[in-house]
Amino acid sequence: MATKKKSDKEFKLSSWAIDNSTVIYVMMAIIFFLGLSAYNNMPREDFPEIKETKIYISSVWPGNTAEDVERLITDPLEDKLKNISGVTETESTSQEDYSIIIVEFDEDIDVETAKQLVKDEVDSESAGEDWPTFNNKPVTPNVFNLTLSEEMPIMNINIKGDYTVRKLKTYAEYLEDEIEDVEQIKQVDIRGAQDLEVEIAVDIYKMTAAQISFDDILNTIRGGNATVSAGNLKSSGQRRTIRIVGEISDPKELENFVIKNENGPIYIRDVATI
Repeated sequence: MATKKKSDKEFKLSSWAIDNSTVIYVMMAIIFFLGLSAYNNMPREDFPEIKETKIYISSVWPGNTAEDVERLITDPLEDKLKNISGVTETESTSQEDYSIIIVEFDEDIDVETAKQLVKDEVDSESAGEDWPTFNNKPVTPNVFNLTLSEEMPIMNINIKGDYTVRKLKTYAEYLEDEIEDVEQIKQVDIRGAQDLEVEIAVDIYKMTAAQISFDDILNTIRGGNATVSAGNLKSSGQRRTIRIVGEISDPKELENFVIKNENGPIYIRDVATI
């Protein structure tokens, strides 16, 4: 007759924990409070800096199709960027009038170093004879990197009151200067405020009768609304700088600008309304 042998297996650590339950409870409480204290003392940021080793190249070529932008800008730049060591991936998007290329590097490389490497290759390619032009000037690609912590505002300040938008903008500009004086603040932007412009409505019939072109009006405004240096004047042993102040402070001053003076002066007010 076979006899079945019985044997009990025991895990000593579990047995000790059961026999000393009070010690286990105390240890659990200590670990819990240490973890809670470490969590509360852990440094945290609302907008932490996320470093990306990505460099962006944007090119604007107005008046051209996506196919031409890809063939003459995107593809040549991508071929150049393949020569850079440390590049892990390159993505590009070509659309009408615009091209964007994203170059991703290894995490070990410094962002500024990567940006300079990309800029050197882009400048080398854009200096070639076959590079496209716009208004008789070569298309200039913009090489930049994005820092998310700098792109997102850390604080928004709203200004409201029983004032006109123009008056509120004056107060906002004052606060902008004051806040930017704080050493830790890098940049302050005003949003939602209107930018005032001066509109010159030209009467095409009067302009044609006076034999005046749009370029004549533009050149008159550019030349008249400017402050230029007139050199130096030595007087009483001192050298003084002479400036001719011509910048306008009131839009109505534009009415007195002379466009032509052949058979008598022709003012802007004669052919346009400010």
